[in-house]
Amino acid sequence: MQTANILIDPLPLAIQVSGRDLPIETDFRTGILFEQLVESNEVPQEEKIAYAVNLYFPGRFPSNALEQIQAVEGMLWFYSCGDEEQPKQQDQQQNSAGIARRIYDYDIDAPLIYSAFLAQYNIDLQDIQYLHWWKFIAMFRGLAQHHKIVEIMGYRAMNIAKIKNRAEREHYAALQAKYALPDNRSAEEKAAAAGALFGGMF
Repeated sequence: MQTANILIDPLPLAIQVSGRDLPIETDFRTGILFEQLVESNEVPQEEKIAYAVNLYFPGRFPSNALEQIQAVEGMLWFYSCGDEEQPKQQDQQQNSAGIARRIYDYDIDAPLIYSAFLAQYNIDLQDIQYLHWWKFIAMFRGLAQHHKIVEIMGYRAMNIAKIKNRAEREHYAALQAKYALPDNRSAEEKAAAAGALFGGMF
């Protein structure tokens, strides 16, 4: 799968399987549900595969084993917005140990993400009937600094080990603790987890 340019390329509505188009669910809600599914501790691993393919290919998942592999690869490509190396700007940063960590959560931060989209883009994520996943991600990464969600992500991303002033370092350490996420894995690590989940499928 090739990298796509959201400015000049049409946004995909299907993936290629055995030389033909296989429609894929492209609404932003599907992408969020998929990420939540992969991370869920309540859904057994063996059931996640069935749920995931039903999210993206309801009633359309191929029966042929080779085509199933292609469909899953296409699904993960679509989820990563056409480039597995892309999700770095806003969804992860490196901590003091140089380890990438996640700086938002679609469950915990849902009200702040909702209000930021409404304020900046006049988009009501509750009422909007459809928004392509790639557009949603581009808009999310483009949120202005003054939004509360962006401020909090900044605290989570901050490398406090580089702050020399003790009082200032303790101040930001307290903010990091206040807004810490229970799962600190990066978007790439989450994508890898999704890939690992489907890796044992065939």
